[in-house]
Amino acid sequence: RQVSNREPQLRIFAKQYDTIIFVSGKKSSNGKILHDICKQENHNTYLISEPSEINVVWLENASNIGICGATSTPMWLMEQVRNHILSFSSETVSA
Repeated sequence: RQVSNREPQLRIFAKQYDTIIFVSGKKSSNGKILHDICKQENHNTYLISEPSEINVVWLENASNIGICGATSTPMWLMEQVRNHILSFSSETVSA
């Protein structure tokens, strides 16, 4: 149910950005499903578990970057991802 409730908003979100960084635990089935939904709408969607997994190449042609996560992904982790991106990017970031 958590997935179906989030799907419409997630599809809209994924279309709004050049690149999506999806933050989730590697074993989260919820995260895998939600990541796949984002990927269907935006092929530049990347699944990570921690900020160090971000590849700067993913962001090279992005004028805006969206960050989202699984239902259980803590906000502090998505903020760490944002801060990591900002450390090597001057792009627009939205969480």
